[in-house]
Amino acid sequence: MKRTILYYNWNSLDSSDGGGVNVYQKNIINTLKENKEYNIVVLSSGVFYDKSRKIYIKKIHNKYNVDEYTIVNSPVLAPSKQSEANFKNYVEDEIITSTFIDFCKNIPNLSVIHFNNLEGISINCLKVKDELKKIKIIYSAHNYFSICPEVNLWNSGKCNCLKADNHDCRNCFMYPKRKMELSKRIHSNNIKNNKLKNISNKVIHLRYILEKNKKYDDNYYQLFLEKNIEMINKYCDCVVAVSKRVGEILIEKGINPSIIKINYIGNDFSLKKPTSCVADPKSEIFRIIYLGPMRRDKGFYFLIEALKKIPDSYKKSIEVTFASRFTDKNIFKEIDLLKKSFSDVIMIDGYKRDELERILQNKNLGIVPILWEDNLPQVTIEMIASGVPVLCGSYGGAKEVANNKDFVFTSGSIDDFVNKFMNIYKNRKLLNDFYKHKLNLVTMDEHITELLKIYNS
Repeated sequence: MKRTILYYNWNSLDSSDGGGVNVYQKNIINTLKENKEYNIVVLSSGVFYDKSRKIYIKKIHNKYNVDEYTIVNSPVLAPSKQSEANFKNYVEDEIITSTFIDFCKNIPNLSVIHFNNLEGISINCLKVKDELKKIKIIYSAHNYFSICPEVNLWNSGKCNCLKADNHDCRNCFMYPKRKMELSKRIHSNNIKNNKLKNISNKVIHLRYILEKNKKYDDNYYQLFLEKNIEMINKYCDCVVAVSKRVGEILIEKGINPSIIKINYIGNDFSLKKPTSCVADPKSEIFRIIYLGPMRRDKGFYFLIEALKKIPDSYKKSIEVTFASRFTDKNIFKEIDLLKKSFSDVIMIDGYKRDELERILQNKNLGIVPILWEDNLPQVTIEMIASGVPVLCGSYGGAKEVANNKDFVFTSGSIDDFVNKFMNIYKNRKLLNDFYKHKLNLVTMDEHITELLKIYNS
Protein backbone atom coordinates (compact mmCIF):
# COMPACT_ATOMS: atom_id res chain seq x y z
CA MET A 1 0.00 0.00 0.00
CA LYS A 2 1.34 3.42 -0.95
CA ARG A 3 2.48 5.75 1.79
CA THR A 4 1.57 9.43 1.62
CA ILE A 5 3.89 12.43 1.83
CA LEU A 6 2.36 15.81 2.66
CA TYR A 7 4.39 18.76 1.36
CA TYR A 8 3.78 22.16 2.89
CA ASN A 9 4.80 25.46 1.30
CA TRP A 10 3.06 28.79 1.87
CA ASN A 11 2.47 29.24 -1.87
CA SER A 12 0.45 27.08 -4.25
CA LEU A 13 2.10 24.96 -6.93
CA ASP A 14 0.80 26.89 -9.94
CA SER A 15 1.86 30.26 -8.52
CA SER A 16 4.79 32.10 -10.09
CA ASP A 17 5.63 33.63 -6.69
CA GLY A 18 7.58 31.98 -3.90
CA GLY A 19 11.05 32.10 -5.44
CA GLY A 20 13.43 29.17 -5.41
CA VAL A 21 11.52 27.23 -2.76
CA ASN A 22 8.47 27.02 -4.97
CA VAL A 23 10.61 25.85 -7.91
CA TYR A 24 12.30 23.30 -5.65
CA GLN A 25 8.99 21.87 -4.43
CA LYS A 26 7.69 21.59 -7.99
CA ASN A 27 10.85 19.70 -8.99
CA ILE A 28 10.51 17.31 -6.04
CA ILE A 29 6.85 16.63 -6.76
CA ASN A 30 7.41 16.19 -10.49
CA THR A 31 9.91 13.44 -9.73
CA LEU A 32 8.22 11.70 -6.81
CA LYS A 33 4.73 11.57 -8.29
CA GLU A 34 6.04 8.80 -10.58
CA ASN A 35 7.31 6.83 -7.57
CA LYS A 36 5.12 3.80 -6.98
CA GLU A 37 5.75 3.80 -3.22
CA TYR A 38 4.28 7.22 -2.47
CA ASN A 39 1.18 9.33 -2.86
CA ILE A 40 1.75 13.09 -2.89
CA VAL A 41 -0.48 15.67 -1.19
CA VAL A 42 0.31 19.40 -1.19
CA LEU A 43 -0.88 22.11 1.21
CA SER A 44 -0.41 25.90 1.19
CA SER A 45 -1.58 28.68 3.52
CA GLY A 46 -1.51 32.43 4.08
CA VAL A 47 -2.33 33.41 0.50
CA PHE A 48 -6.03 32.75 -0.20
CA TYR A 49 -8.73 34.85 1.51
CA ASP A 50 -12.44 35.44 1.25
CA LYS A 51 -14.87 37.69 3.11
CA SER A 52 -16.03 35.04 5.57
CA ARG A 53 -12.90 35.20 7.81
CA LYS A 54 -13.61 31.57 8.64
CA ILE A 55 -10.54 29.32 8.54
CA TYR A 56 -11.15 26.32 6.31
CA ILE A 57 -9.42 24.09 3.76
CA LYS A 58 -10.40 23.82 0.12
CA LYS A 59 -9.08 21.73 -2.75
CA ILE A 60 -7.43 23.60 -5.60
CA HIS A 61 -6.43 22.59 -9.12
CA ASN A 62 -2.86 22.36 -10.38
CA LYS A 63 -1.15 21.26 -13.59
CA TYR A 64 1.02 18.68 -11.81
CA ASN A 65 -1.76 16.12 -11.37
CA VAL A 66 -1.38 15.80 -7.58
CA ASP A 67 -3.89 16.47 -4.80
CA GLU A 68 -3.48 20.05 -3.59
CA TYR A 69 -5.26 22.02 -0.88
CA THR A 70 -5.00 25.46 0.67
CA ILE A 71 -5.95 26.91 4.04
CA VAL A 72 -8.25 29.86 3.41
CA ASN A 73 -8.24 32.91 5.73
CA SER A 74 -5.13 31.95 7.69
CA PRO A 75 -4.55 34.37 10.59
CA VAL A 76 -0.84 34.18 9.70
CA LEU A 77 -0.26 35.98 6.40
CA ALA A 78 2.45 34.74 4.06
CA PRO A 79 5.18 35.39 3.26
CA SER A 80 6.37 36.34 6.73
CA LYS A 81 7.31 39.92 5.88
CA GLN A 82 3.72 40.96 5.27
CA SER A 83 2.75 41.74 8.86
CA GLU A 84 4.30 41.66 12.29
CA ALA A 85 0.87 40.63 13.56
CA ASN A 86 2.17 37.24 12.46
CA PHE A 87 4.18 37.10 15.69
CA LYS A 88 1.15 36.88 17.97
CA ASN A 89 -0.90 34.63 15.70
CA TYR A 90 2.08 32.50 14.74
CA VAL A 91 2.87 31.54 18.34
CA GLU A 92 -0.68 31.52 19.79
CA ASP A 93 -3.36 30.72 17.24
CA GLU A 94 -4.99 27.34 17.86
CA ILE A 95 -7.74 27.42 15.22
CA ILE A 96 -5.37 26.99 12.30
CA THR A 97 -3.54 24.33 14.33
CA SER A 98 -6.66 22.26 14.87
CA THR A 99 -7.65 22.78 11.22
CA PHE A 100 -4.25 21.52 10.11
CA ILE A 101 -4.24 18.52 12.48
CA ASP A 102 -7.78 17.47 11.46
CA PHE A 103 -6.74 17.69 7.82
CA CYS A 104 -3.70 15.46 8.44
CA LYS A 105 -5.79 12.89 10.33
CA ASN A 106 -7.93 12.43 7.23
CA ILE A 107 -5.05 11.75 4.85
CA PRO A 108 -4.84 7.98 4.23
CA ASN A 109 -1.50 6.35 5.13
CA LEU A 110 0.21 9.63 5.97
CA SER A 111 3.81 8.81 6.85
CA VAL A 112 5.80 12.03 6.24
CA ILE A 113 5.04 15.73 6.57
CA HIS A 114 7.71 17.78 4.85
CA PHE A 115 7.60 21.49 5.67
CA ASN A 116 9.50 23.49 3.06
CA ASN A 117 8.86 26.50 5.27
CA LEU A 118 6.71 27.44 8.27
CA GLU A 119 5.28 30.71 6.98
CA GLY A 120 1.51 31.05 6.68
CA ILE A 121 0.70 28.71 9.60
CA SER A 122 1.25 28.56 13.35
CA ILE A 123 4.31 26.86 14.82
CA ASN A 124 1.79 24.89 16.89
CA CYS A 125 0.95 22.88 13.77
CA LEU A 126 3.99 20.77 14.62
CA LYS A 127 1.90 19.37 17.46
CA VAL A 128 0.33 17.10 14.85
CA LYS A 129 2.92 14.60 16.02
CA ASP A 130 1.13 14.34 19.38
CA GLU A 131 -1.89 13.02 17.49
CA LEU A 132 -0.11 11.03 14.75
CA LYS A 133 2.87 9.62 16.61
CA LYS A 134 4.23 7.43 13.81
CA ILE A 135 4.65 10.13 11.18
CA LYS A 136 7.99 11.75 10.42
CA ILE A 137 8.22 15.52 10.42
CA ILE A 138 10.88 17.04 8.17
CA TYR A 139 11.67 20.76 8.05
CA SER A 140 13.88 22.11 5.25
CA ALA A 141 15.71 25.33 6.13
CA HIS A 142 15.66 27.04 2.74
CA ASN A 143 15.84 30.36 4.57
CA TYR A 144 16.33 31.49 8.18
CA PHE A 145 12.68 32.05 9.08
CA SER A 146 12.91 29.84 12.18
CA ILE A 147 15.45 32.25 13.71
CA CYS A 148 14.74 35.46 11.77
CA PRO A 149 11.30 36.70 10.64
CA GLU A 150 13.11 38.74 7.97
CA VAL A 151 14.23 35.27 6.78
CA ASN A 152 17.69 36.37 5.59
CA LEU A 153 19.55 37.64 8.69
CA TRP A 154 20.00 40.98 6.96
CA ASN A 155 19.40 43.74 9.50
CA SER A 156 17.16 46.63 8.44
CA GLY A 157 18.21 46.19 4.83
CA LYS A 158 21.74 47.34 5.66
CA CYS A 159 24.04 44.68 7.07
CA ASN A 160 24.68 41.03 7.88
CA CYS A 161 23.13 40.37 11.29
CA LEU A 162 25.77 37.85 12.30
CA LYS A 163 28.61 40.26 11.52
CA ALA A 164 27.17 43.55 12.80
CA ASP A 165 28.73 44.97 15.96
CA ASN A 166 25.37 46.12 17.25
CA HIS A 167 21.86 45.59 15.93
CA ASP A 168 18.37 45.42 17.37
CA CYS A 169 16.23 42.65 15.91
CA ARG A 170 13.06 44.17 17.31
CA ASN A 171 13.49 47.42 15.41
CA CYS A 172 14.31 45.59 12.19
CA PHE A 173 10.79 44.25 11.78
CA MET A 174 8.83 47.51 11.77
CA TYR A 175 5.09 47.91 11.31
CA PRO A 176 5.07 50.97 8.99
CA LYS A 177 7.57 49.34 6.65
CA ARG A 178 5.60 46.10 6.59
CA LYS A 179 2.28 47.79 5.93
CA MET A 180 3.81 49.72 3.03
CA GLU A 181 5.52 46.59 1.67
CA LEU A 182 2.30 44.59 1.78
CA SER A 183 0.40 47.33 -0.03
CA LYS A 184 3.10 47.42 -2.69
CA ARG A 185 3.09 43.63 -3.08
CA ILE A 186 -0.71 43.50 -3.27
CA HIS A 187 -0.73 46.18 -5.96
CA SER A 188 1.87 44.24 -7.95
CA ASN A 189 0.02 40.93 -7.62
CA ASN A 190 -3.20 42.69 -8.47
CA ILE A 191 -1.88 43.48 -11.92
CA LYS A 192 0.41 40.51 -12.54
CA ASN A 193 -1.80 37.65 -11.36
CA ASN A 194 -5.24 39.12 -11.96
CA LYS A 195 -6.58 37.86 -8.61
CA LEU A 196 -8.43 41.02 -7.73
CA LYS A 197 -11.02 39.46 -5.47
CA ASN A 198 -8.55 37.42 -3.42
CA ILE A 199 -6.14 40.36 -3.06
CA SER A 200 -8.94 42.65 -1.93
CA ASN A 201 -10.04 40.08 0.64
CA LYS A 202 -6.47 39.72 1.86
CA VAL A 203 -6.21 43.47 2.47
CA ILE A 204 -9.47 43.37 4.42
CA HIS A 205 -8.20 40.41 6.44
CA LEU A 206 -4.95 42.21 7.19
CA ARG A 207 -6.83 45.24 8.49
CA TYR A 208 -8.92 42.94 10.66
CA ILE A 209 -5.76 41.35 12.12
CA LEU A 210 -4.12 44.71 12.72
CA GLU A 211 -7.22 45.99 14.48
CA LYS A 212 -7.09 43.00 16.84
CA ASN A 213 -3.36 43.50 17.44
CA LYS A 214 -2.95 47.26 17.40
CA LYS A 215 -0.03 47.36 19.78
CA TYR A 216 3.22 45.78 18.70
CA ASP A 217 4.51 43.71 21.63
CA ASP A 218 8.23 42.93 21.85
CA ASN A 219 7.44 39.89 23.99
CA TYR A 220 5.83 38.16 21.01
CA TYR A 221 8.98 38.65 18.97
CA GLN A 222 11.07 36.98 21.66
CA LEU A 223 8.47 34.24 22.04
CA PHE A 224 8.58 33.71 18.26
CA LEU A 225 12.28 32.89 18.47
CA GLU A 226 12.11 30.79 21.63
CA LYS A 227 9.09 28.77 20.59
CA ASN A 228 10.47 28.02 17.13
CA ILE A 229 13.60 26.48 18.61
CA GLU A 230 11.65 24.61 21.29
CA MET A 231 9.02 23.17 18.92
CA ILE A 232 11.44 22.24 16.15
CA ASN A 233 13.70 20.42 18.60
CA LYS A 234 10.72 18.64 20.16
CA TYR A 235 8.76 17.58 17.09
CA CYS A 236 11.01 17.51 14.02
CA ASP A 237 12.68 14.21 13.18
CA CYS A 238 15.04 16.00 10.82
CA VAL A 239 15.97 19.56 9.91
CA VAL A 240 17.41 19.57 6.40
CA ALA A 241 20.10 22.22 5.99
CA VAL A 242 20.87 23.02 2.36
CA SER A 243 24.53 23.76 3.17
CA LYS A 244 26.99 23.18 6.00
CA ARG A 245 26.95 26.88 6.81
CA VAL A 246 23.19 26.83 7.31
CA GLY A 247 23.61 23.90 9.69
CA GLU A 248 26.28 25.77 11.66
CA ILE A 249 24.07 28.84 12.05
CA LEU A 250 21.03 26.80 13.15
CA ILE A 251 23.11 24.94 15.75
CA GLU A 252 24.53 28.24 16.97
CA LYS A 253 20.98 29.53 17.45
CA GLY A 254 19.84 26.47 19.41
CA ILE A 255 18.67 23.75 17.00
CA ASN A 256 19.70 20.29 18.22
CA PRO A 257 22.72 19.15 16.14
CA SER A 258 21.52 15.54 16.20
CA ILE A 259 18.48 16.30 14.02
CA ILE A 260 20.34 18.35 11.39
CA LYS A 261 21.14 16.69 8.08
CA ILE A 262 23.08 18.40 5.27
CA ASN A 263 21.49 17.77 1.86
CA TYR A 264 22.56 20.05 -0.98
CA ILE A 265 19.66 21.04 -3.23
CA GLY A 266 19.51 19.26 -6.56
CA ASN A 267 19.87 21.39 -9.69
CA ASP A 268 19.27 20.26 -13.27
CA PHE A 269 22.38 22.17 -14.38
CA SER A 270 24.45 19.71 -12.33
CA LEU A 271 23.72 17.03 -14.92
CA LYS A 272 26.34 18.69 -17.13
CA LYS A 273 29.22 17.55 -14.87
CA PRO A 274 31.83 19.81 -16.54
CA THR A 275 35.51 18.85 -16.60
CA SER A 276 36.95 22.08 -17.99
CA CYS A 277 36.29 25.79 -18.48
CA VAL A 278 33.83 26.82 -21.17
CA ALA A 279 36.10 29.73 -22.21
CA ASP A 280 39.82 29.73 -22.98
CA PRO A 281 41.56 30.72 -19.72
CA LYS A 282 44.31 32.44 -21.73
CA SER A 283 41.93 34.65 -23.73
CA GLU A 284 43.23 38.14 -24.35
CA ILE A 285 40.05 39.72 -22.97
CA PHE A 286 39.21 38.34 -19.53
CA ARG A 287 35.43 38.20 -19.24
CA ILE A 288 33.69 38.21 -15.85
CA ILE A 289 29.98 38.10 -15.03
CA TYR A 290 27.57 38.86 -12.19
CA LEU A 291 24.20 37.09 -12.28
CA GLY A 292 21.53 38.35 -9.90
CA PRO A 293 19.46 41.27 -8.70
CA MET A 294 20.57 44.84 -8.05
CA ARG A 295 20.50 44.33 -4.29
CA ARG A 296 22.85 45.29 -1.51
CA ASP A 297 22.66 41.92 0.27
CA LYS A 298 23.55 40.12 -2.98
CA GLY A 299 26.69 42.25 -3.24
CA PHE A 300 25.76 44.10 -6.44
CA TYR A 301 26.75 47.53 -5.10
CA PHE A 302 29.80 46.08 -3.36
CA LEU A 303 31.00 44.72 -6.71
CA ILE A 304 30.56 48.12 -8.40
CA GLU A 305 32.88 49.65 -5.80
CA ALA A 306 35.32 46.73 -5.82
CA LEU A 307 35.78 46.88 -9.59
CA LYS A 308 36.97 50.46 -9.28
CA LYS A 309 39.88 49.26 -7.15
CA ILE A 310 41.28 46.85 -9.73
CA PRO A 311 44.64 48.29 -10.90
CA ASP A 312 44.08 50.62 -13.84
CA SER A 313 46.76 48.94 -15.97
CA TYR A 314 44.64 45.75 -16.15
CA LYS A 315 41.15 47.19 -16.64
CA LYS A 316 41.28 47.50 -20.44
CA SER A 317 41.79 43.75 -20.74
CA ILE A 318 38.73 42.97 -18.58
CA GLU A 319 35.13 42.84 -19.80
CA VAL A 320 32.35 42.94 -17.20
CA THR A 321 28.78 41.68 -17.67
CA PHE A 322 25.90 42.34 -15.29
CA ALA A 323 22.83 40.18 -15.94
CA SER A 324 20.48 42.02 -13.56
CA ARG A 325 16.93 43.21 -13.83
CA PHE A 326 17.15 47.01 -14.18
CA THR A 327 15.53 47.99 -10.89
CA ASP A 328 17.89 50.88 -10.09
CA LYS A 329 18.20 53.30 -12.98
CA ASN A 330 20.42 55.60 -10.92
CA ILE A 331 23.25 53.06 -10.96
CA PHE A 332 23.82 53.62 -14.68
CA LYS A 333 25.88 56.72 -13.91
CA GLU A 334 28.32 54.42 -12.09
CA ILE A 335 28.16 51.90 -14.94
CA ASP A 336 29.05 54.64 -17.46
CA LEU A 337 32.13 55.49 -15.40
CA LEU A 338 33.19 51.84 -15.37
CA LYS A 339 32.78 51.64 -19.15
CA LYS A 340 35.41 54.33 -19.58
CA SER A 341 38.06 52.30 -17.80
CA PHE A 342 37.22 48.65 -18.65
CA SER A 343 37.30 46.94 -22.05
CA ASP A 344 33.51 46.91 -21.91
CA VAL A 345 30.64 46.77 -19.41
CA ILE A 346 27.65 44.86 -20.76
CA MET A 347 24.24 45.23 -19.13
CA ILE A 348 21.57 42.53 -19.59
CA ASP A 349 18.11 43.40 -18.26
CA GLY A 350 17.48 40.11 -16.45
CA TYR A 351 17.50 36.64 -17.97
CA LYS A 352 15.66 33.34 -18.14
CA ARG A 353 17.32 30.09 -17.13
CA ASP A 354 17.19 28.74 -20.67
CA GLU A 355 19.28 31.73 -21.77
CA LEU A 356 22.14 31.02 -19.37
CA GLU A 357 24.13 28.75 -21.68
CA ARG A 358 24.28 31.52 -24.28
CA ILE A 359 25.06 34.24 -21.74
CA LEU A 360 27.85 32.22 -20.10
CA GLN A 361 29.43 30.69 -23.20
CA ASN A 362 32.53 32.94 -23.34
CA LYS A 363 32.89 33.91 -19.67
CA ASN A 364 36.10 33.23 -17.78
CA LEU A 365 34.92 33.91 -14.23
CA GLY A 366 31.64 34.33 -12.38
CA ILE A 367 31.42 36.62 -9.35
CA VAL A 368 29.11 35.88 -6.40
CA PRO A 369 29.94 38.75 -3.98
CA ILE A 370 27.33 37.75 -1.38
CA LEU A 371 27.06 39.88 1.78
CA TRP A 372 24.41 37.87 3.65
CA GLU A 373 24.48 34.23 4.75
CA ASP A 374 22.79 33.10 1.54
CA ASN A 375 21.82 29.48 2.17
CA LEU A 376 22.97 28.09 -1.18
CA PRO A 377 22.92 30.55 -4.12
CA GLN A 378 21.77 28.59 -7.14
CA VAL A 379 23.59 30.93 -9.54
CA THR A 380 26.85 29.57 -8.10
CA ILE A 381 25.85 26.05 -9.08
CA GLU A 382 24.54 27.13 -12.49
CA MET A 383 27.71 28.99 -13.45
CA ILE A 384 30.13 26.31 -12.22
CA ALA A 385 28.05 23.58 -13.89
CA SER A 386 28.18 25.60 -17.12
CA GLY A 387 31.97 25.64 -17.13
CA VAL A 388 32.47 29.04 -15.51
CA PRO A 389 34.58 29.01 -12.31
CA VAL A 390 33.22 31.24 -9.56
CA LEU A 391 34.95 33.68 -7.21
CA CYS A 392 32.57 34.02 -4.26
CA GLY A 393 32.27 35.73 -0.90
CA SER A 394 32.91 33.76 2.27
CA TYR A 395 29.37 34.06 3.71
CA GLY A 396 26.68 31.44 3.27
CA GLY A 397 26.87 28.21 1.30
CA ALA A 398 28.29 29.43 -2.04
CA LYS A 399 31.88 28.55 -1.12
CA GLU A 400 30.89 24.93 -0.45
CA VAL A 401 30.14 24.19 -4.10
CA ALA A 402 33.84 24.23 -5.01
CA ASN A 403 35.62 24.30 -1.60
CA ASN A 404 38.56 26.06 -3.26
CA LYS A 405 40.30 28.69 -1.14
CA ASP A 406 41.78 30.41 -4.20
CA PHE A 407 38.23 31.26 -5.27
CA VAL A 408 36.88 32.60 -1.95
CA PHE A 409 37.36 36.14 -0.65
CA THR A 410 36.31 37.62 2.68
CA SER A 411 32.76 38.88 2.13
CA GLY A 412 32.60 42.67 2.29
CA SER A 413 36.37 43.16 1.93
CA ILE A 414 37.26 45.06 -1.23
CA ASP A 415 40.97 44.54 -0.59
CA ASP A 416 40.60 40.77 -0.33
CA PHE A 417 38.36 40.68 -3.40
CA VAL A 418 40.94 42.55 -5.47
CA ASN A 419 43.77 40.35 -4.18
CA LYS A 420 41.95 37.10 -4.98
CA PHE A 421 40.72 38.39 -8.34
CA MET A 422 44.16 39.55 -9.44
CA ASN A 423 45.71 36.27 -8.33
CA ILE A 424 43.30 34.39 -10.62
CA TYR A 425 43.82 36.88 -13.44
CA LYS A 426 47.61 36.56 -13.31
CA ASN A 427 47.63 32.79 -12.71
CA ARG A 428 45.22 31.42 -15.32
CA LYS A 429 46.30 27.88 -14.47
CA LEU A 430 44.00 28.23 -11.44
CA LEU A 431 41.05 28.28 -13.85
CA ASN A 432 42.16 25.02 -15.46
CA ASP A 433 42.76 23.47 -12.04
CA PHE A 434 39.34 24.55 -10.77
CA TYR A 435 37.63 21.56 -12.37
CA LYS A 436 40.20 19.12 -11.04
CA HIS A 437 38.81 19.66 -7.53
CA LYS A 438 35.78 17.74 -6.27
CA LEU A 439 32.67 19.84 -6.88
CA ASN A 440 29.41 19.60 -4.96
CA LEU A 441 27.20 19.57 -8.05
CA VAL A 442 24.16 17.60 -6.93
CA THR A 443 21.50 16.50 -9.39
CA MET A 444 17.83 16.39 -8.45
CA ASP A 445 17.88 12.58 -8.58
CA GLU A 446 20.85 12.48 -6.19
CA HIS A 447 19.15 14.96 -3.87
CA ILE A 448 15.91 12.97 -3.84
CA THR A 449 17.80 9.73 -3.15
CA GLU A 450 19.20 11.34 0.01
CA LEU A 451 15.79 12.77 0.86
CA LEU A 452 14.15 9.33 0.63
CA LYS A 453 16.80 7.99 3.00
CA ILE A 454 15.70 10.66 5.48
CA TYR A 455 12.03 9.75 4.99
CA ASN A 456 12.76 6.05 5.50
CA SER A 457 15.35 6.23 8.26
